[in-house]
Amino acid sequence: MAPNVGLDRDGQGVVIGPDGIAGWDKVQDLAAYLVGLRESPYLTDLQVTEAIQLWTALLDVDKQRINYQPRHQPQLTHGRFKAPKRSGVTPGVESVKRCLIGHPEGPAQWPSTSRLVEAICTKLCVVHKSTSKKAGVRTHRWSKILTDYHHIRDLVLGSRRLMDETVIQLFELNQKTLIQWFQRRQKDQEMSVLTQGLTPLDPIAVADTQLPLPRGKLDEAPTTSGPKHQFVFPPNKEGQAPLLRPGRKSASATTTVCSFLPDATTVCSFPPAPTTVCPIAPTPTTVCHIAPAPTMVCPVTPTFTTVRPI
Repeated sequence: MAPNVGLDRDGQGVVIGPDGIAGWDKVQDLAAYLVGLRESPYLTDLQVTEAIQLWTALLDVDKQRINYQPRHQPQLTHGRFKAPKRSGVTPGVESVKRCLIGHPEGPAQWPSTSRLVEAICTKLCVVHKSTSKKAGVRTHRWSKILTDYHHIRDLVLGSRRLMDETVIQLFELNQKTLIQWFQRRQKDQEMSVLTQGLTPLDPIAVADTQLPLPRGKLDEAPTTSGPKHQFVFPPNKEGQAPLLRPGRKSASATTTVCSFLPDATTVCSFPPAPTTVCPIAPTPTTVCHIAPAPTMVCPVTPTFTTVRPI
């Protein structure tokens, strides 16, 4: 009955799927037929023939080989098998453990990778809506869906004729990818319902008139106005400093002694002053000798004697 239904729909028009690709009705027919085989222990020749006819009715886009998403990671940064601080294992052991971790957590792909697999999972979610309990044993909904899917996959892989004449690719699924795909699908449907008929909150502003063209980039930097400033650097005297012998001090550490000569004494008519201050600032050590006289001695030109320590 399924092939006849698919042939009758050819004159009704093309059915567009949720992803915007035509041929969604042919995919649904093949998925419904495969889901109906979930309780069959084997496939007969008639069942294989019907499956081949349904697959032949698919469009070319659904007959192509599936491009699987890359999942190889040279190093894991999180999770159960994340990279340890010290690597003391044989290379390749952890990758084998990830592949053989178990049935619900084995390597898998997203159901949305293939339209046929996604249609099968959607129909199995409708069949198994909740957790069931039989003889005191509870079976979760996702376990029943995975059990039926893997049984259908085993039937397809076990039929030599079906594998030779078709390219039906039913890849591996696990519970984690199945749950995440179902939750993401529900969120997208709920979001489309809530946002239906609503205008965007922040629409993109569009100018009424054509905006001017952007300014072109200058090839060279613009020249500055006014004369250019010339920087005058002091001469380089690198390597011209005198070499000092051990125990010898530099010229800046010398002692300057200021002394007044007792000759050329001039008597002034000013009243005597008890103290006369030498007008020369001592740097770093200045010794002043003032000649004693009953009257004030006018300042006389001093002579400087530089004494260098030996």
